[in-house]
Amino acid sequence: MIIRIVENAEKVGFLWELNGAKERLKLIKADLLEEGSFDQAIQGVEGVFHTASPVFVPYDHDVQAGLT
Repeated sequence: MIIRIVENAEKVGFLWELNGAKERLKLIKADLLEEGSFDQAIQGVEGVFHTASPVFVPYDHDVQAGLT
């Protein structure tokens, strides 16, 4: 699992309580805006499910138009 803040126990501590986490879970700090930060995480993998990404939307009264 790749997350931005691995040091924050309040946000990621529950992950270590998952069944088998201590043996199989590895947390890797990465940042989409930092080139090369995902290299270690994807080394040797066969596939990636990317489920989050920063979205930068300029402030506008018509937010919906800014998303299209």
